[in-house]
Amino acid sequence: MRSDEDSSETNPSDPQFQQTAVSGVTARDIQIGQIVQKIVYLGLPFNSRHLRFVQLLANLAYLACLIWGFVRLWQNGADFMTLLLLIVGSGLLSLTCLYYAWFWKPEVQDKSPPSSELPDADERVKKQQIKHRSRKRTRRLAIIGIFAIPLLTWGGFLGWRSLPSTHVLLLVADFDGVDPQKYQVTENILRNLRKATEPYADVKVQALNRTITEQQGSEVARAAGEQKKASIVIWGEYGVTSDNVQVSTYFEVLKPPANFPELEKTASGEAQTSAIAELNSFKLQTRLSTEMSYLTLFTLGMVQYAKEDWDGSIDRFSDALAQVKTTNVSAFSQSSVFFYRGTSSVRKNDYRSAIADYNQALKLKPDSAEAYLNRGAAYYKQDNYTRSIADYNQALKLKPDYAEAYISRGSAYYKQSNYTQAIADYNQALKLKPDFAEAYISRGNAYYNQGNYTQAIADFNQALKLNPDYADAHNGRGSAYYNQGNYTQAIADYNQALKLKPDYADAYDNRGVAYAYQGNYTQAIADFNQALKLKPDSANAHYNKACAYSLKKEVKDAIENLQRAIQLDAKYRENAKTDSDFDNIRKDEEFQALVGK
Repeated sequence: MRSDEDSSETNPSDPQFQQTAVSGVTARDIQIGQIVQKIVYLGLPFNSRHLRFVQLLANLAYLACLIWGFVRLWQNGADFMTLLLLIVGSGLLSLTCLYYAWFWKPEVQDKSPPSSELPDADERVKKQQIKHRSRKRTRRLAIIGIFAIPLLTWGGFLGWRSLPSTHVLLLVADFDGVDPQKYQVTENILRNLRKATEPYADVKVQALNRTITEQQGSEVARAAGEQKKASIVIWGEYGVTSDNVQVSTYFEVLKPPANFPELEKTASGEAQTSAIAELNSFKLQTRLSTEMSYLTLFTLGMVQYAKEDWDGSIDRFSDALAQVKTTNVSAFSQSSVFFYRGTSSVRKNDYRSAIADYNQALKLKPDSAEAYLNRGAAYYKQDNYTRSIADYNQALKLKPDYAEAYISRGSAYYKQSNYTQAIADYNQALKLKPDFAEAYISRGNAYYNQGNYTQAIADFNQALKLNPDYADAHNGRGSAYYNQGNYTQAIADYNQALKLKPDYADAYDNRGVAYAYQGNYTQAIADFNQALKLKPDSANAHYNKACAYSLKKEVKDAIENLQRAIQLDAKYRENAKTDSDFDNIRKDEEFQALVGK
């Protein structure tokens, strides 16, 4: 039996206990640990009085270094300083974890207090056990950190690379040439770009602060841009003789937006020669900076155009054109700006502005079949079918195999009720483009209006074969079946059209008419109501609803809807005079007052 005072076997401060605790530690381990500690903790020795404080400060500094690296990565991209911060912070934190996991042996430093100062033995054992558990936890966390810190750093970097940029970054390299401080080519470009893009908070202009030479080429420029997640990289060089200066500029769009046109050769490094006086007077620098700002704003406009942000694209295209009022740039490039600004205006239903822009585009580039086609479409939207046909003719003169121009001209003839000529154009479009579903449905509509419902159904079938989800084809085929008296099949097609396009007001209106001819007036009125909910000013839906109420002999509702139809379109007064659907209420005085006897 052992007395309470006998603690020789369990006293952790005894030399015997220390020998057991560090029995696995060799002199070599201690020596390597000291080397690692000197690297991690600034060369301070094991027994430094301020070691723990310095350790804390050092670890916080390494963590701050890593965090600052990620902040810079988010703000400035993966430049040299950012990568250095990430590598140093991650490396030193990992080395610190290695030190704590493998070389940290605080047991070696444990010193027992004098015997007169020793507290109760049990209390000392408990404290030593707590220390031992704490050290084990520290080592476990350190082992995790050895692997977790570099993995998280690398994962964070890859995650940043995969994220879309929060802004459009324009990266400008230092132009390679003699005496850059004197001529300030790069500085002028940066200054003008920042001024030109100032209204746009999502655009950032940044200097690359290094030169990209002709020998390094586009590959190096694009790599630098991708490293910083830039959208545009501008770089170039200039050479000076006693009389002339030769300049080459490169405007690299890393990920061109949809429909982005091919830029002029002068934006792809083709050399331009100017008098040395222009360089000395800074006229050349001004022209270069203006051209770069012009191209940048045009590109930004195309980015918004691809996003279908029509207001945003118009603003940027307008600012691009404002840049070149006093500076000459290629006519082709300006034509493109007018063209796309006009198309943006069409999307906003501003056809007058669109036509003005297409006029300018054609003035600068008279052989643009696309500009004629689009101007014709704008005239078409203004119901000026004669002018639109003239433009489509011109487009086809420039580009005889232009299937889209044939179908557009056919649609204009269709609006003029010239169905024979419309069908001829649709035939030509399908000859050039046999899988043109839109041409089949347009030709089907023309046959429908000629009363040739069998041929119309055949064309709608072909359109649906090419595109089974074409709601307009189902609606058109349903109307053809309706006119053949096949109301069941017509309703089935209208149902499918509404399944594909639930907000299809015309399909509700047409289905309502089919239900009415089946004698299902309640369902017909429900469909007319739905059509009017989607299109409140539909005179046709009000008229059809009036017919249904008349057939139900509900005079008040019939007259109320007929009155609304006439208010929206006076032609329905004449229609009502002879429409047999109103025979049930024709003798009503209010009806007679509305349509005339």
